[in-house]
Amino acid sequence: MTTDLLVTFSDRSHVAIHAKYRKEQLEASDRQIDLKLIEKQYWRSRHVKFLVVDETPYTEGRANQMVWALDGMFWNEGDAALAAILRYLSLTPPRAPMNERIDAAAYATGLCFEDAVRAFKFAMLNRKWVVQLGIELVLSDPWPSRPSRIAPVLSARSFKGVFT
Repeated sequence: MTTDLLVTFSDRSHVAIHAKYRKEQLEASDRQIDLKLIEKQYWRSRHVKFLVVDETPYTEGRANQMVWALDGMFWNEGDAALAAILRYLSLTPPRAPMNERIDAAAYATGLCFEDAVRAFKFAMLNRKWVVQLGIELVLSDPWPSRPSRIAPVLSARSFKGVFT
């Protein structure tokens, strides 16, 4: 296997990182592709996220989105508190700004706002909160209809299969 880095978080979850130059990935032989798939399957069977990275730079906005989402990995209040937050969020007006919805859910459940935000991020990362918007969601903006100031470097299609 060619895993370059295994990150272990305080909750004992892991992320395996495979780093290769973009050119090497594009020119990989069938055997090299098969080996990468075996590596991916190995980590998946152990419930470890597998990430393939290259030297392609990310914009500051993309990096901010990743950091924003990774904060959700620190959720440790338990399933009951998460279910209460998600249940209350589902009762809030869907067109209200998400900050207001999360603030109301935090108040109703007795959590501080930061913990409610972390719960929401955790739910998104673990696909416990799924929203069908029909448009791209920019996580740094409170509502999808607000114009984005982030210029995408890569299309969503080019990320397919990278974060698994």
